[in-house]
Amino acid sequence: MSYYDLIDQPHESPTIETLVGAWRLHRVEGIYSDGEVLQQSDPEVTGYLTYADDGVASIVLGALDRLYLDAGDYRLDEHSATVSHQFDIALFPHWHCAPFMARAQIKDGTLSLRLTPCLAPDGRTLLLQFWWTRVDVG
Repeated sequence: MSYYDLIDQPHESPTIETLVGAWRLHRVEGIYSDGEVLQQSDPEVTGYLTYADDGVASIVLGALDRLYLDAGDYRLDEHSATVSHQFDIALFPHWHCAPFMARAQIKDGTLSLRLTPCLAPDGRTLLLQFWWTRVDVG
């Protein structure tokens, strides 16, 4: 799949009812604008994402040598299938300043979040997509 194929994928809009809950990180993939694929293959990388019905989200991503923590408000635009995350608490200080936007799709118990393309340190545009599986409680 190319960078542009991933950008142009159709998305079904989730609802608050289908988004709320706990999710476990399944896979991460990045595609640079020149077509290079960056895949998360480290089995020690894990993560959880939680959406509460009061509009609060928290994300914990980590491995033995690093940990990322973020929490704050979120808003779902069901029409555009876009989730906006505004971090109040973040490991990286620059994450406080602007909302992180992601296109969302839920299918067969898997949540796909495709972040808005960003500029990588080497100057290329990077598109990141995260796949999460619903955590069964009980």
